[in-house]
Amino acid sequence: MYIATNETIGTHSGIISYMPRGIRRRMFGINLDEADEIRISPGNPVSIYFYDGCYYLGAHGNLTRIPTGAVRASRADIEEALELASKSSVYSVRDDIKNGFITISG
Repeated sequence: MYIATNETIGTHSGIISYMPRGIRRRMFGINLDEADEIRISPGNPVSIYFYDGCYYLGAHGNLTRIPTGAVRASRADIEEALELASKSSVYSVRDDIKNGFITISG
């Protein structure tokens, strides 16, 4: 699961760089300027939260309100994201992991 600040999400070099490759390539066409939070967890749709609610990452790089057919994160995706977010030092984010999220600040 990810929780990120708006400042970080709004830049492709920000939160996008922490996303696993398979998810990242689908996110490049999406305007994340107003996004507040991105959540990924194994087996669940990738969720992007905006001021007006939750959207899911569609398989074609679109946003949808319907989770059916949305991109679902795999365990490998989570492991890759954890590796990227912790800069290969899982120890450095262990307290965040205990709480179920990693905060990425901008």
